[in-house]
Amino acid sequence: MIRNQWYVVLESNEVNNRPIGATRLGEKMVFWRDQAGMVNAALDRCPHRGVALSAGDIQAGHVQCPFHGFEFDALGKCVLIPANGRNGVIPNAMRLNSYPTYEAHGLIWLWWGSQPPVELPAPLPGGRGGYFKARSRATWDFALAGVASSLQLEGDAVKRARLVLSGVAPAPWHASAAEQELVGHKLDADAIARAAAASVKDASPLSNNGYKVTLLRGAVEEALSHLA
Repeated sequence: MIRNQWYVVLESNEVNNRPIGATRLGEKMVFWRDQAGMVNAALDRCPHRGVALSAGDIQAGHVQCPFHGFEFDALGKCVLIPANGRNGVIPNAMRLNSYPTYEAHGLIWLWWGSQPPVELPAPLPGGRGGYFKARSRATWDFALAGVASSLQLEGDAVKRARLVLSGVAPAPWHASAAEQELVGHKLDADAIARAAAASVKDASPLSNNGYKVTLLRGAVEEALSHLA
């Protein structure tokens, strides 16, 4: 993966009141919400005995290891070792590799890199967005096809549209033809159907993945219908 970029890693509704484990960017990560509702992310491995933190709990906004109850804050710092007591000394090495996150449009973004995160712009007025993925198994599986959508509406009409498709090309695919079917039109069933058709109009499937054309068309319709 390209370093020092933001990547969408989960949908907002996938992180609730329990830690969730997911493999992203080749790493096993744990995601949880703190007391302010902010999403935090870190390597899913307790530095003490290597236990998966995603099997643990959340205490006062900290992710808690299920083995010995070690607690870690949003920055990955260990804030409690129960056996040492509340005032016990905590070794500096007892910390997690944590990752900056950003939440908008129903999506959770993660900064993957060593450089300081690039500041993301605030959502536009009238903005709607989301990420729809067609999958066959658990929520953290790679999607068979995915649609990241961002729309800006002015009144009933779509003023700006961005659609990016995943799981159907060697790299995320910018569906510009589908966007053109939306801009200047009301986001109704007809416009959604035209955009879905345009998204696969020039598709050239390989011998074993022709099913993805139909799958992707349906995914685009579903994604846009959620924003209507």
